[in-house]
Parts: sequence; structure tokens; C-alpha cells
Amino acid sequence: MMPVCVQGWVDASSIVLKDQPQKCMDLEHGDTKNGAPVQIWDCNNRHTQGWIFKGDRLVYKANQSKCVDLRGGDDKNGAKIQIWDCVADSNSLASNQEWTYESGQLGIKLKMSDGKKCIDVPSGRAWNGHDLQIWDCDNSEGQRWALATEDLTENADGNLWAIVMVSIVLLVSLVVNCYCVFKLRRSGQKAPQAQPSASDISDVVGRPIEENQVQEDQASPKV
Repeated sequence: MMPVCVQGWVDASSIVLKDQPQKCMDLEHGDTKNGAPVQIWDCNNRHTQGWIFKGDRLVYKANQSKCVDLRGGDDKNGAKIQIWDCVADSNSLASNQEWTYESGQLGIKLKMSDGKKCIDVPSGRAWNGHDLQIWDCDNSEGQRWALATEDLTENADGNLWAIVMVSIVLLVSLVVNCYCVFKLRRSGQKAPQAQPSASDISDVVGRPIEENQVQEDQASPKV
């Protein structure tokens, strides 16, 4: 049987990893001080894992004056994701907090990077407490996010269909190979030999006995 992805304890505001839906985006200790890291953690339905998209801002649900922010506005690979006071659109730091997300496309992208930089779990290692970072978008498991309200079975169904198709191809290949082996073995068998005829025997051992006897009688002198 194919392993099934089991979704963790979430609510509608949770953001989960598509391929590991028991793992959620989490504010470390629920600490809303500027600079507190955003991390990955087991989904637990606590307020530390509630998020809301408001326009191009990803807002902390329990304190909606706080936004997910790119530390220092540095979009180099490995820069940390943090919580920070939400700033006005006119603020020079606003671009640090502007993200794009489209249902079904999975990545949460930094708007100012023109879709080239994504919120990322380092190396896809979703262990508790691993701080999130910015990284080149590559559609890896550590970047495939989804809202808890979205259908998380699509990926599993796709994999199942692929496995079924591969299994069918392998089965057909096995049948064809077995048939070919059978045909080769049949073609390699010798044809049944016919029973030798009397003429064949005479060629091997000489003339028939009757003919030899007559010739002997004729050759004997008469008395």
C-alpha cells in the first residue's frame, strides 16, 4: 500500500508543508517581539501557527499588527524569516513584508524578487525548531506550502496514478518477454524423426534377406 500523508492538528489559518502536512509554519514561543524567528514545528492548533493573508502581507493571526518579514530585506539565500511590525505600503521597508501566494502553486514568494525567491525550510529538513529562510524557488519539498483548508490529497493521487501506470507497463513487458522466451524455446526443438523405411534399412545393412537367399541358391552347383 502507498503511504498516506496524515494531516496534523490544524485549523483554517494553519500553513502546512504540502508533502508533510503534519508540519506547520510556527512563530517560535509565540514571541511577537520584532526579530523573533518564524520556524517549522509539529502542527498543534495553537495560536503560534495561525496566519492570514491580507493583500500581499502574511499576518500573524493572534496579533495582526505583526507580519512575516525578511530580515534586513536581504534576499540572499539563507537570510532568515522573522516577525516584525507591519509597516505601511509607503514605508521603505514594506517590500520586506510583501509576499505572493496562489492556491495550487504552493510556493510563498517574495514579491520584490519577481517570483524567484521563496520561503524555505533549509534542505527540506522539517525538524522542530528549524528556522525558515529565503531561498531560490526550486519547488522542492521545503518550499511547497499550502493552506490547511486546501486539498492536500492531489499529490498523493498523482503519485498513485504514476505507480499504477508503471506497474501496468512492467506487467506488459513481463508478458512480452515470457512469450518471446517461449517462442525461442519452441523454435529450438528438433523436428520428430520419421521411422526408417525398409529401403533405408537395406541401404545400411545390405540387401533384404530374401534377395540374398535367392542369389545363394542360384550360385550353388546343381547335383
